[in-house]
Amino acid sequence: MSEYEPKYVVVNMVEEAEKLVTKFEIDTVTKFTIFSRNKGFSHDLDCLQGHRVLWEDKGQEEGVKVPCNGTPFIILGFDVRECHFGPDRNTMKKKKYQMEKTIEADQDHSYTQKSRTLVQNTKKLDCPARIYMKKICKFPDYKILGHDSIWKRKKQVQKLKKALSTNEDMLREEEIHIFFPGIESHKNHLTGQRWVWLFRKNLFNIRVSTTNGLERQHLKLKQDYLSQTSDKSLSSLVNVLFSQVFPDSYNRYIDYNARSLESIKAYASIVPRFLKNRPRLRCW
Repeated sequence: MSEYEPKYVVVNMVEEAEKLVTKFEIDTVTKFTIFSRNKGFSHDLDCLQGHRVLWEDKGQEEGVKVPCNGTPFIILGFDVRECHFGPDRNTMKKKKYQMEKTIEADQDHSYTQKSRTLVQNTKKLDCPARIYMKKICKFPDYKILGHDSIWKRKKQVQKLKKALSTNEDMLREEEIHIFFPGIESHKNHLTGQRWVWLFRKNLFNIRVSTTNGLERQHLKLKQDYLSQTSDKSLSSLVNVLFSQVFPDSYNRYIDYNARSLESIKAYASIVPRFLKNRPRLRCW
């Protein structure tokens, strides 16, 4: 998968926007959670009176920007999603919970409760990457034709507000403007794209070449090796890797290559010469 750049997309329905967000997460091997969303984004508003009429929306430095094309619009709602490695917004709650657990353990007649040893108490790493979405409603009937001017804009806005106050029938077009961040927006952690590629760029014969494959080897390590020891320290993990995992991997590598030799097995006559005695990939 190639490195991805920031991109700007416009769709007509919230359902389409949700599908694009899901596809973006799958394609980039990332995950985003809702940071902020108002009611107008996910619900249809019956009354549009009182909304500010705009001709363009420059937005923030990074985010949704609606350019001016001569058609007035109002902003119905917004949705901001941040990387799940973003800022930790429950720091105080976690500290309070930890304090309560400590007090409970120090009380008289307390019993020892088995608990996990956490290397870190949160997965949050202050990643600033965000997906910005903005839902707008455009009014093509009040589009400025010909030369644009401040006077024409004011006249059209007055007409539009009057029509909205009396609920007149008019043509409305809803749009969802979406800004997807690029890979450079992610900070302090590896993305799914970089995860596997970090250690395989110069190792052309490594069999594990996908994130799913790496997760499968991780599961194998825990089930076949780490489950046999109660010591969960880092030194124990290193000892298991060098005394069991790597030797087993090397022995399987030797075994697979030995089985491929012509002196061990007979190849069919239709098998090309370059496929015979072919070295196997490293296996884990």
